[in-house]
Amino acid sequence: KVKNAKVAEAVGACRAAVWARRPGIEISTEADLLLASIVLRLGLRMGVLSPSAEDAFDSFAHFTRQQVNLQKEVDLLRQVRSALCSLRQRGMDAAAQVSLPRPIGHAQPEVAIVSWEDGICLSEVTRRPAFGGCYMEEGELSSRRAAARHLARTFWLLLFEHHIALGGLCAGNVLARTAMDEEQLEVVLLRCGLCHQVDAETIQDLKHLTQLLRRGADSEEVGHLILTRVHCRSGGQAEQVHDLDGFFSSINSLLGKSAGCGVMPPLRGAVLLHRFLEILHRHKLKASEVHLQVATSAAATHAVCSRLDPFSYGGLFEALLEVAPDKG
Repeated sequence: KVKNAKVAEAVGACRAAVWARRPGIEISTEADLLLASIVLRLGLRMGVLSPSAEDAFDSFAHFTRQQVNLQKEVDLLRQVRSALCSLRQRGMDAAAQVSLPRPIGHAQPEVAIVSWEDGICLSEVTRRPAFGGCYMEEGELSSRRAAARHLARTFWLLLFEHHIALGGLCAGNVLARTAMDEEQLEVVLLRCGLCHQVDAETIQDLKHLTQLLRRGADSEEVGHLILTRVHCRSGGQAEQVHDLDGFFSSINSLLGKSAGCGVMPPLRGAVLLHRFLEILHRHKLKASEVHLQVATSAAATHAVCSRLDPFSYGGLFEALLEVAPDKG
């Protein structure tokens, strides 16, 4: 018969969260990928799909298998934590207000243990209406604006300094809590399974684009950069572009909308990305997988920053102009 007893705690024991893979998910994932590959091969044989679809599917299958491997996510977690630590040591204040859980022990593909992180889920924080009977105090508004700015700057610092794109951020996997000085908010990123390494060539593309935006380059300069550094790098040819003058005109219109006009707010985040992809599709331009990964990561981070600071436009574009190196 077991009597009531106090459970002994080890020295340095702490609360922890257990990540567990749903039983059978690996088998069902492989079954889904097998069915998809059969449909793909039928499409290739019937001529309704291009040969590039097979490469795209292979990349998707590899990515999907990584997503059900918790050991892979913990490896990414350690990598991002190390990069943040490096930024803090170099005096980057923004990185000091962004943190991630600490891995505990050795992860397995099926289960991983990380430190328990306190805080309020961002999806709960943003339920308070911005206007109306309930409003934010000036102190809360200021701390949330600062937290959004720190997260935006950290996103670009990780990308430029460590070639890491923070992918998959959303209000459901981000916590907000009071920082050490009790006057600012700290942002806690609970998951990083969609983070990925970015090659140096793509980083250079982004640096060149930022330089053009800083000096207010015209649409032809920006369009030419997209043509040579995005379309041609993805296997496209200049002569394949449909209506080149129309493409430059579309870029000019998009640049105007992204700057805002009168009472119209500037296009940002997912809406801006969607409009850009529409232009690429309309004029038969290609975009590489890595360019799209960086763009979607930035759009997701913008959405989180906008939820943190609902009175601004996220501050991600402004942070890009501040953080990006002056020279490529």
